[in-house]
Amino acid sequence: MGKPPILDNKQTASPSVFIPSALLREARRQKDLALADVPPVCILDPDGDLVRRLRQTGLARPFEGWPCYLNWTPFVGPRVVGFKV
Repeated sequence: MGKPPILDNKQTASPSVFIPSALLREARRQKDLALADVPPVCILDPDGDLVRRLRQTGLARPFEGWPCYLNWTPFVGPRVVGFKV
């Protein structure tokens, strides 16, 4: 079986054009958001289990300045350590 056509002409050694700063900049532009600090840690929660549990227990609240399309940021612990899910 040969290589599928979608993999033709790929330059896998080249750096990605999808850099985080560009993605965040464009999301801010599209959502008309001001520049805001984002949490230093991001956790992918594709099925929403973590966010659902943290919301149910009162340990999550929305982060209005988040430029991406998911908008729940849990704040956990007595020091209010924030991270983006």
